[in-house]
Amino acid sequence: MCRQGTRRNPQRTRQRLRQGEQDLLYRRRSKLFYRGYSIEALPSHSTFEETTYLLIYGSLPTRSQLEDFTKRISLYRPLETSLLQLIHSFPRYVILKKLGAELAAQKGETKLFETATAIEESALRHLAGSPIFPNVDSYSGIVFHTLGIPTDLFTPVFVMSRIAGWTAHAIEYLQANRLIRPKALYVGQKELPYVPIDSRQD
Repeated sequence: MCRQGTRRNPQRTRQRLRQGEQDLLYRRRSKLFYRGYSIEALPSHSTFEETTYLLIYGSLPTRSQLEDFTKRISLYRPLETSLLQLIHSFPRYVILKKLGAELAAQKGETKLFETATAIEESALRHLAGSPIFPNVDSYSGIVFHTLGIPTDLFTPVFVMSRIAGWTAHAIEYLQANRLIRPKALYVGQKELPYVPIDSRQD
């Protein structure tokens, strides 16, 4: 859930600034949340379908809800098995960097990964003190390349992982009758404990 700040109400502006400082702290700690759940917990424990359900409906599904949801969306995605496996395990920057290192080592092709790491370290030194950090693009290309995915398909594969989030945003646009702009602040819950699927309640 997001809401827009406003310049016309000083109290709301102060509240937005305080929230902005809190959000900046989370970014400095490299924390990213989907509907309150740590982005590190989701790719480690949930499938792509579970995370998609979370983004669209606001909560993690029970097993029966997940089975029904998976059955419905499977009618619209006759994809190759290798691409489905990639989507199911698609993580963000920290986990993707680790995956890139593992794949490079397995294939004995470490030069590209080492170059990316050197660029990252140099950028972080020059940007010290700035709330700017590497994002998923930093290592997604390396992972795709190492997996043998053609360069022309990098963007389509990356976009496939974003469709669930874009759809969730579009639904929220319609429900709230407003756009979620870059300066909009997330005001939902944070650091929710991850609950295994068989322990979730309807």
